[in-house]
Amino acid sequence: MARRKKSKTQDKSVWALLALGLGVVGALAAYVKFTPADRVPEPMRRPAATSSKPAPAATQVWVFSPHAEGVEIGFDRTKMPVPTGVDAKVYAVNEFLSKSKIAPEGARLVSAQVIEGEAQLHFNRAFDTTYGSTDESALIQGLQRTFGQFPDIQALRFYVEDTPMSTTGNIDLSEPVPVLR
Repeated sequence: MARRKKSKTQDKSVWALLALGLGVVGALAAYVKFTPADRVPEPMRRPAATSSKPAPAATQVWVFSPHAEGVEIGFDRTKMPVPTGVDAKVYAVNEFLSKSKIAPEGARLVSAQVIEGEAQLHFNRAFDTTYGSTDESALIQGLQRTFGQFPDIQALRFYVEDTPMSTTGNIDLSEPVPVLR
């Protein structure tokens, strides 16, 4: 049998077809590699309730302690280191509650979730009590000052566990309470 000779144009077209195929495979590989699989189109995104990355941990926070200044309430503040692995906001509030001796002994802030500048404060059941007007004022002002040190927070909303609080006595908590800076 006689062998057929390939023409130079056939050789060139085979190489061109091979190069084109490799180019398509390379483009698909790059697309798969560099396109995130979890990307959600902007119109379909929900507002971020919590970020997937934790906020950078504060290494120190101001802890406030109320004291009487005549008929007014004053606040001393102390810079305290935040223990490793502890949320700075929760730590600052629980230290305030402990130092102020206003709330019952077991009252604690369980979590503070920041959504669009509003801190949703989830306290345990022990926090849910009625306070006298002076104690209530010192308690709320202390919480406002405590959260005033965090620039991403403009207002506070109070919850006992997952139930919204309406008051601690005389102060209306059904609407967000602005922080004090």
